[in-house]
Amino acid sequence: MRNWYNIGMGVGLLIGLIVILINSRRMKKNKKCQWDERQIAARGKCFMIGFWTLIVASTFVALYGFFVGKSLFETAETGNIIAVLIGIGAYAITAINNDAYFSLHENKKQFFIVGTVLSVLMGIGTIRFIMEGMMITDGRLSDRSLMAFVFVLWVVIMVVQALHSKREEIEE
Repeated sequence: MRNWYNIGMGVGLLIGLIVILINSRRMKKNKKCQWDERQIAARGKCFMIGFWTLIVASTFVALYGFFVGKSLFETAETGNIIAVLIGIGAYAITAINNDAYFSLHENKKQFFIVGTVLSVLMGIGTIRFIMEGMMITDGRLSDRSLMAFVFVLWVVIMVVQALHSKREEIEE
């Protein structure tokens, strides 16, 4: 049973990478990925904040296991991926607040539509995992908890972007 789950995770990651690759090539071809100087400088600072947040989160995960003698996660990979998600969240929130999340010609409406669909799907999966008791194994978060973390990350990013858009509308 576990092998089929791992195969499914691998295929899902591969499909996600292919979609990202196709989308990035399409955006470059259509010249949608253009940033002004202010956004480029802000993105550099945002990447730095995301990186240091990743380092702090990874260190916390490692030190917790070292000092307590018990890991928070069923596998080390789960803790590492959650640390990466925390770093991505720090980058995204900082970039949104510095007006550097979207390039000059990107469609924010499309982001909200795709984000809403993904959030609903991941929310359904998270609720299913919670109801079936698959999120926690032997008192530790299992790899199935990653969907909950991605769900929370998407919702937080969408809420921060919506609040930022409202703030921009009020200022205009």
